Amino acid sequence: MKKRLFCILSVLLLSACSYQQETDIPVSANSIPYLFLNEDLYTEYDMRTIIPIYLNNQDVFIDEPGTYLISGILEDGQITISAPADTTIRLVLNNVTLASSTKPAIEVVDQSKVQISTSSDSLNTITSNNEAISSHGTLVLNGQGTLVITSQYDGIHADQEIIITGGNYQIDSQKNAISALETIAVLTGSFDINASQDALHCGSEESPGYIYLQDGSYDIHSQQDGLHCEGTIMIESAQMNIDAQDQSIYSQSNLELTRAQSFFAFLLNVKRRQRVFLHFIFDVCL
Repeated sequence: MKKRLFCILSVLLLSACSYQQETDIPVSANSIPYLFLNEDLYTEYDMRTIIPIYLNNQDVFIDEPGTYLISGILEDGQITISAPADTTIRLVLNNVTLASSTKPAIEVVDQSKVQISTSSDSLNTITSNNEAISSHGTLVLNGQGTLVITSQYDGIHADQEIIITGGNYQIDSQKNAISALETIAVLTGSFDINASQDALHCGSEESPGYIYLQDGSYDIHSQQDGLHCEGTIMIESAQMNIDAQDQSIYSQSNLELTRAQSFFAFLLNVKRRQRVFLHFIFDVCL
């Protein structure tokens, strides 16, 4: 049986005690924001060095570092990535239509860090009877286009981290929409999610996990939890609309809201179908 959620919101209202922080912004006592790297942000690709790949209904295997511009249609197949951990591979999806009947449509078979970008104004569609995108390492997603995912398993899964720094995502999954064992960190982005299990799921019995949402807009409809983490969930300025059959936000540890507007948006927009106990701890410095 899953434990009933006890959300602990630890909020310090800073006033005369500190002259280095704005006094009208509450700060969580234990907040440790995720540090995004410049290399994780979207950058325009260089046409002089990019490697073009046109799918044309053929499987693709990538094992060399570089930036790959992917376009075309693959009706039933896979893009497979295998690279050493110290190399950089980036896929730029440019109006891709990709489907797989048996395997993840995009799969990183080792523990390397792979970046998947959507090119400006592009519409990219991935459909899979398995996970749509799967990695044994860390996935970075960004871009200025749209990624539409339909999956019979998790939509996007990583054994390590999922880092999202921008882009538009429409995910319809029969299990979790976005799932990672260690961390889910979002700088910004637009998310329209329908999940038969959890929308965002992080952690396991061995690793508690961490969900950090700095910004972004989230329209979530889930048959289980909206956000589910065995560790801490930290939300800054995210705009959230959650309609969950079970818990809207479930954490075995803490739920930390670091800005006043996030707190009030949370109260106004989160819908719950089951009873949830919220425990607020206010440490006011006067």
